[in-house]
Amino acid sequence: IYHNDQWFTFTAGASGRLYLNVGNQQCKKKFGVQVLLIEGNPCETSTYKLLHCESFTDQNDTFISIDSIKANTVYLINIDGFLGDVCSFDIQLSTKPKGFPLHQPSLD
Repeated sequence: IYHNDQWFTFTAGASGRLYLNVGNQQCKKKFGVQVLLIEGNPCETSTYKLLHCESFTDQNDTFISIDSIKANTVYLINIDGFLGDVCSFDIQLSTKPKGFPLHQPSLD
């Protein structure tokens, strides 16, 4: 369910890996936020390529690893409260992760 979602764009200056750090989540229903990461030009949906879709199930500070970022390519971030939750949050793109990874490696 998307409502009051927020859109952000960025263009990386260099190719490689970036981290989308999400912190200071404060959600009324405590569901957390959901994030879509899309490669493509804003308002040109035919150019969209979905790279990542994630629903956070808690409000911990966490990060999403974004591999294979291309220099001089437009990316969009759509972020919203999960299942209609109303949230405030901070986001940051960085070469260093902050918080907990969304997916823990298996100990098998």
